[in-house]
Amino acid sequence: MFKGAKKEDLRRIASELELCVSDKLTVLDFMDLIKNCDRYKNDPDSVHELANLIIEERKYVESQQLELEKIREKSKLDLEIARIQANDKDNNTEVNCNDSSSVDSLIKSTRTITVKFPDKPEGWSFFFLSLERAFAAKRVTDKFKPEILLNLLGEKAANIIIYLKDEDLKNYDKIKSIILQEFEPTPQSCLENFKKATRQNC
Repeated sequence: MFKGAKKEDLRRIASELELCVSDKLTVLDFMDLIKNCDRYKNDPDSVHELANLIIEERKYVESQQLELEKIREKSKLDLEIARIQANDKDNNTEVNCNDSSSVDSLIKSTRTITVKFPDKPEGWSFFFLSLERAFAAKRVTDKFKPEILLNLLGEKAANIIIYLKDEDLKNYDKIKSIILQEFEPTPQSCLENFKKATRQNC
């Protein structure tokens, strides 16, 4: 009846219509309650308009909370990088990148301060932002960036390597561009995101 409505939305709609609501009511109970009220029977368009406003408001609040979560994650990442940089300065230790154990330690330490692989294509830019901040924090030289990136990719690296020539495997920027091409949003995913988008009050 009300597309995209959740139970909390139906409860608010019923409350706005001054209907008697209870915590025990289910989604179907709320829908029946709204459909059977006089206001809906006499003027269903106004009830649908009210429902759309309530649903859009809830979606807007959820999107704001999601943005706030992203900002918090970014702040945590920045704090962790700052802490590592401070420790490096205090210890005054430079990483010796000439042996494999140093590369392994770089991979491990970079992984701990890099966000997880994104589930959605549009999250890759944030992943690379955090990875490059980690490189800066650990003072990783250009020579080791491709190896660390391929190690972090794990199984995903197998799909990427087939597109690369041998000399490109030592080029971080080339690997990055191939990854972004491989996992870039498809027209279908862009269309789905567009359909889910909501207009903000401002």
